[in-house]
Amino acid sequence: MKIVSKYKDYYDSVVAYGQDSETLYIRHTEKRVLKNVGSLKGFLPIYLDEIVVHHNETYEVHQIVIGFCGKLYPCILLKSIGLKQFKNKVFYSAQDLDEYFDKLTSSNKHIEFVEYYDQGVRPSLSELEKYFENIAYAKDYTNWFTSINCPVFTINNKLFKKEDYENVRLNNEFPVEANSKLKDLEFYKVKDAFTCFQEISQFISGVLADKETKSSEISNLDKIRKRGFDEKYSFRKESKKNK
Repeated sequence: MKIVSKYKDYYDSVVAYGQDSETLYIRHTEKRVLKNVGSLKGFLPIYLDEIVVHHNETYEVHQIVIGFCGKLYPCILLKSIGLKQFKNKVFYSAQDLDEYFDKLTSSNKHIEFVEYYDQGVRPSLSELEKYFENIAYAKDYTNWFTSINCPVFTINNKLFKKEDYENVRLNNEFPVEANSKLKDLEFYKVKDAFTCFQEISQFISGVLADKETKSSEISNLDKIRKRGFDEKYSFRKESKKNK
């Protein structure tokens, strides 16, 4: 697979081991809109907006869904927005996040779990498990990927605007970031570089290419019908033997 991109991701190094030049991944990060996505009730949020430590350090809680080659992966990003004493933290399991909460509370006398500007409570392990292990993530979402024609995207609750939530409710559509940089979300914890590269390559050359082929075939049939030609013979003259 050949990659055309303005940024480097963690799986790019696999290109050095040889590549299929016929498969092309144009990896430009941009906003796209998922339409007709169905109900989002299966995705249970964690009611936590920020974690404030010592009044001068804050973690902004990003609840992220990573779309990768037909599947969805839940992720929590704790983004440091205070004095930068802490590094960003990324979690893919309830157990790991719960253990980090233990570490924070045991090493800091003052810590607040904030729920949308109000004093909240620390999410329990059970609540975290409902988020990370929800059955909704076990389903196949290939149609989402083919609809926006990309192998990777992210949905981030912090990037949603008021009108985006209205679109979800009224129009059954919402924005995603297409071709997101997976290194920033430490996706190598889920897929190693070789596996990640290989699955993206196969998804583009297989699923997405098949969609393009079908769309082309449908388009050609439409052209034939609109011009009043027979689908079997198209623009060729019908054989006299068949008359």
